[in-house]
Parts: sequence; structure tokens; C-alpha cells
Amino acid sequence: MFLIQCVAVFAILHFVSAQKEIFTGDNVNYQFFPVKGRTSVSFKVDARNDAHVALSTHPQFSVPMYEFVIGGWGNTKSAFRKQTCLPLEKDEVATPGILNEQEYRGFWIRWDDGNILVGREGEDKPFMSWQDPKPFPVKFAGVRTNWGSDGNWKLANGWRHDGGNEQSIDVITPVDASAQYFPVSGSAVHFEVRARNDVRVELTSQTRQTDPMYEILIGGWSNTKSVIRKYVCNILERDEAQTPQILNDKEFREFWLQWDNGNVLVGREGEATPILSWQDPDPVTVAYVGVRTKWGSTGNWVLASGSNKGGDSIAVATPNNEKWQFFPIMGDSLRIKVRASNDAAIGLSSHPWETDPMYEVVLGGWSNTKSVLRRYCCLNPDKVEVQTNGILSSGEFRGFWVQWDSGNFMAGREGETNPFISWQDPDPVPVAFMGVHTGFGSTGVWDIENVSAKDVIVSNSNEPISKPAVCAATLTRLRHGAACAGQTVFEENFDYLRHDIWDVQHYVPVDHPELPFVSYQRSTVSVKNGFLRIAPRLQQNQPGFTHSSMFEALDLYKGCTSGQSSSCHIEASDGSSVIPPVIGGRIISRSSFAFTYGIISIRAKLPQGDWLYPEILLESFYKKFVYGTKNSGMLKIACARGNKELTKGSTQYGNQVLYSGPVIDTKCHDSLLVTQTSDKFWGDGFHVYSLKWTPDNLIFSVDGKEYARVESDSDRLRARLPKTCAGPHESGLAPFDDHFYITLGLAAGGHTEFPDGCVTKDSHPKPWKNQASKATLNFWKDSDAWQDTWERPEMLIDYVKVVAL
Repeated sequence: MFLIQCVAVFAILHFVSAQKEIFTGDNVNYQFFPVKGRTSVSFKVDARNDAHVALSTHPQFSVPMYEFVIGGWGNTKSAFRKQTCLPLEKDEVATPGILNEQEYRGFWIRWDDGNILVGREGEDKPFMSWQDPKPFPVKFAGVRTNWGSDGNWKLANGWRHDGGNEQSIDVITPVDASAQYFPVSGSAVHFEVRARNDVRVELTSQTRQTDPMYEILIGGWSNTKSVIRKYVCNILERDEAQTPQILNDKEFREFWLQWDNGNVLVGREGEATPILSWQDPDPVTVAYVGVRTKWGSTGNWVLASGSNKGGDSIAVATPNNEKWQFFPIMGDSLRIKVRASNDAAIGLSSHPWETDPMYEVVLGGWSNTKSVLRRYCCLNPDKVEVQTNGILSSGEFRGFWVQWDSGNFMAGREGETNPFISWQDPDPVPVAFMGVHTGFGSTGVWDIENVSAKDVIVSNSNEPISKPAVCAATLTRLRHGAACAGQTVFEENFDYLRHDIWDVQHYVPVDHPELPFVSYQRSTVSVKNGFLRIAPRLQQNQPGFTHSSMFEALDLYKGCTSGQSSSCHIEASDGSSVIPPVIGGRIISRSSFAFTYGIISIRAKLPQGDWLYPEILLESFYKKFVYGTKNSGMLKIACARGNKELTKGSTQYGNQVLYSGPVIDTKCHDSLLVTQTSDKFWGDGFHVYSLKWTPDNLIFSVDGKEYARVESDSDRLRARLPKTCAGPHESGLAPFDDHFYITLGLAAGGHTEFPDGCVTKDSHPKPWKNQASKATLNFWKDSDAWQDTWERPEMLIDYVKVVAL
């Protein structure tokens, strides 16, 4: 099998023409290429963070193996490891901003006689080096990206560090979609899965693949057999069974797993006799279950921990060890009962592990005398501390409730409406998991409601609905998987904020083509009552900021989602400018979902307030540098300026005017936009905004009624632009002929959305001029006038749906 794969890849490497793209949708681990007989490689990569390169003797992840991490840890440092039975970091250096998702960065790697060197293109001196006392022959090199990053790679043919042969191949490495991990308590898990083949369940001690660990493969070998494996430096099959047609991609199939004291059992739901069993003489510690699919298969999962299948609450026991047990949670509240003598801790986190930031409530600390609320990490001072003598009992359950709506954190006793803990977080933490632990001489028994132990939905692709029995051909293309005509390929109803689908942005958009006067921060984004809510705020009103601090700096390094340092930290310039006055919000689907052609519908209520505007967009997944200097255009699905009154002469620009369409060039921003004017304000209520995107045209509708089309001329769409912006020749609807992802956001001001010379209510003039050096400053100086109009500034999204053509 490996020989066939090696030959195929070798042919691609030597005969592919420059700029040819290689893409793998299902298995997005390392992509390997042969480098036998060579001692160096060179490459360029365009990625936000975590560009990984592997050197191996086989075209797969194996041991021994060299692994290089460039721009890891949030694009702050790089590391070299030699993989043996356990990964050992041999060299680690600080490399802040070494990668950039807006441009290619070049590097070289050498490994002659075990002398491992890594350097930047054009520099002879390496920034990482190590001498391996036991080198091994390198025959293959692989690339991948990880930790929320996509990568575009240019690999020099032959991978010479001096770039002697300029012929190259292009490789795309999507975000690493390996297993998704969830904590488990006890020694059993139940699950349902709908998949065609190759369902994999990992039982690990950490939220990643570990060595050792158990792997259960169901429906492998084209859905014909299943196995249990234990990883110990390599894969060993411990039990194997013929299981023809055990999986089905049209219906859920149910299974159970047990691993008590090393006795690993796998069975079908409703059957006591396992289909697989194996006694491990050296049991693995299991704290997490991971799920994924491979070999062309996508899966939808429902997980249930232990014996909690079908229940509305879960029972948890916590020993005296201060170790968290985390569970998925939905909504913004929970109810618990706990029996403990002291120190019962509740954690609320964005991930199933301790994070910074996260909320921690300690009930009955300090020998059951007081309770506190902390905003993690432990080094931070307690936010609330109250005397609660005897609040816990080791002899009976005591009930409590916790709420955290939009950062308004409260905790109270069961049966009481007044909280004994309350605090308003100015920068709310996104909560997707809750955890509990006890310590300091205390054990605990918990009864927890509103925990998603029963209904953890995990999808290894954004294909929530299986394909029809008869799959009709479609023009729609997906970045992951394939589609059938009429199939719903993406659907989000915002029951909770799904971090596996949406990347919540946290940065200053210094390279945004519209240059809005905002920073995107997580604190504005929340999900409540089935709606995505993005609520803008004024930066000067946030804790730690005043009128004078607007002339200083804004630091978003902590949690920054941009690979550019200039987008994570911005300073005002000598009184001629200010930091972004408005905190906006934005979520994108770039890491999880992108498509070409289809029908997208979004039910939304648009924001109202002077100089606000929504960002309901499709943005280019691939950067082809044809829009301005850094983008490949955008498709505005729905936009209406927040001003209820806005005119320039006799032309209306206010909230009664809906505008949509493609944007290709900043200078000719409005040239292809279309409008629909109403006698009512678009922000007064919900409307369904739709775009039908075909290879020939763009059709815009609202509430099911078409109001405009944008079609290319006989040769190309760009021909419709003024000559000053027409740009290079591109056929058809280009650049709108490749993958785009979904963006939902809210911004203010900027240099493109509000024409110079317009006036708002009471003939109040627009306070800034587009492209002026002091535009942001002048906008902010007028804040006393425009902030009074922000009576309903938030944007609400009910659902997003994409259907294949």
C-alpha cells in the first residue's frame, strides 16, 4: 500500500507544473514527498501560525522522525523535536511574528550527518540548530498546519535550501482536523455515529494523541472489519473482527465502549456480548475520548458519558486531588447540587481543560467559611469574595445556580433569586465547557444539570445532513467533501456558540480594505436564545480606559487571532490619531467551511445607530492578491448603514437602503454594488437575505424576492469596472470562482461605506473625510453626537444556511 502511494506522490513531485495545487480534504495530517538522497529542503509558507515540517524514513508519521514547528504558540516561538516513543523538544527559540497569513515567508532545513539546521530564506545563519548523536536516514519530508491555521506552501522541486531549481509545487494544508476530544469520567462511553466507513475513537490521557493510548477502529477496510489497537511507539492490533456493513451513512448506529482495569470492550448498543475485547496487562489512564473519521468518510456523532445516556443531569464524583473534570455545556446558566465538606470548585471555560481566561467559583473555601469568584489564572486577584460560613455539607446535597449572561456573572443558592456572588465582566469569557473539582481534604459528589453529556454533536465536516439516496450532479464545490444538488451543506442555528465552526476574531483590522474605525474583540460576541448577538461598545468606556488613554495604546496580544504584531498592538501617533474608538465583533468560518457556488440564506436583524454597518459577507479563502493588494474580493450579502437619516443631496444612504454585491477593488468599491430601497428601516425587524451564486451570475434576494442580479459581460466581470480599476484580464465571474468562507461582523466608520459630504439627522455633517490622515481622530471627536443615536446598535443573526445548486 505504501509503495503505491510513494510512486504516486513521486510522480506528482517531478512532473507537476508550477502553481499546480494539491489538496486533500479528509486526511489532513502530514502530506509527505520523497527527498531520498538529499540533505536539505527549502520552502515558502503562507500561514497564520503553526507551520509544521516532518522528516521521516517513511511517507507517514513514524518513529524516529524529526519534526519542526515554525510559528507555534500563537506565532511566538519555534521548536525542533526528535520523535521517539515520546516527543522531545531538542531546540526552542522565540520567533515572534515569524509567519504571516498575508504573505509567503521562506525557510530552509538541513540535516547533514545529524547536524540539524533551520533558517530563513536569504540568511545563512540558522535560527535553530541541534546535533543528533544518532541520526537516521531521511527519505521523506511532510508538511501540515495545526492549531487553527491553514497553510499555502510552495515547495522547491528537490527542496534545495539554495533554491537552485525554481520549479515548484503548491500544497494546501487545511486546519488539522484530527480527533476532537472530550473529557470522560468513569470507564465507559456510549455513542451514536452516522458515517460510511472508518470511524475512529481514541482513549487518551490528554486532549491529543498520546503514547500509549487506545484506538478503536470501527468499519475500516471499506466498512468490512473493526479492530482495537494500543499505541506504544507504533500501532499494534490487539483484536480484530469481521464486521461487514457495521456503519451506515444514512442512519445512526449505536455502540458502547468500556475500559475498566485494562479490559477493553466494544459492543453494539442493546447487545451485551462485545464485538471486540482485549485485556491490557498494562492499562492506559483514560481521561479523554477523541472521535474522528478517515479515508473519505465524514461523521456525525452523539456522545454519552458512562451511564448517563438518556438522562437530563449527570452524577460526578470528585476525589481530593484538585483535578478538573470538564463537560460540554449549552446556554449561559447551570444548576448543580454538591455534597462536600469544603472547597467545591466550578470552572467555566472555552475548552475542556483549564484555560486562561476562564471563570472559577470556589464554594466553601478556607475551611468552609467563604466563597470566591476568580477570572483565571490563579495569579489574578479574586473578583468577588464573600463570607459563606457553612455553605457546604458533607452529609447532604446543597443546591446552587450559576449564570453568566453577556459577562453578567451571578451565583446563588437553590430557591433564592438574589445571588451571593455577582460581578460584571467587561471582557466576557466564551463558555462552552464546565468543570468541577474538590480538594484541600474534601471529596465531592455532584448532580449537574444543563450539561451536554448526552448530546455532544461532533461533525468531522460541515455536512450536517447526509447525502440524498440519489446524488444529482451539482456545480457547488466544497473545501471538504462533496455535495449533491439540493443538499444542505451548511446549517447553523446558533443554539450555542460553536467554536468548532466559528473563529471569533480578536485583533485590530489594520489591513482591512474598508479601514473601519474598530477593533474586533471577543467581548462583543455572544449567543443567547438562539441568536448570535454582536453588540458594539465604546473603547473609552471599558475598564482601564479613559478619554486620555485613547491617545495611548491598545494591546490585544493576549488571545490575538492575527499573525501580524501590528494587528495585535496599536499605538496612537502624537495626538494626530487615536486608537480604534469602537469595539466591533466578527466571526468567520474559514477554519471549518468554505465553498464555491451555492445558495446562502441568512436571517438577520441589522444594527441601527449612526456610522454603524453590518458585515454579512463571503470572503476569499485563497489569497490571490487581486483586490487592492491583499485580498481576492468579497461578496456583500446584505448591508444597510445604521443611520436612520443619511443623505447627500437628493440621494438616500440611510437605513432604508439595502446594498449588496461584489467588491473587487477598493478604489472602485461601489461600482458593482446593487441597492434595494424600502419605505421602512431594514434594521426594524428580521429579514432573510439570500445570495444565489452561480458560475454566470450573482442573484440577490430578500424575504424570497429577487431584487438584483450581477452578471459578467461577454468576457469578464472586471470589464464592468471603470478603466482605472479594471485590472488584469480574468474570465467570467473571476475572482468569484473559487472557495469563499462566511463572515458575520459589525463595524463602524471607515473609508468606503459612508460617502464624503453626506449629512445625518438635523443636517449634522459626516465628521471625517475618507482617506484623510486624521479620519479616525475626527470620527472619535464627534462621539458625543453619534453615540446618542445608538438605541439598538447590536446585530442579531437567527440562522445561516447554504444549499448546493
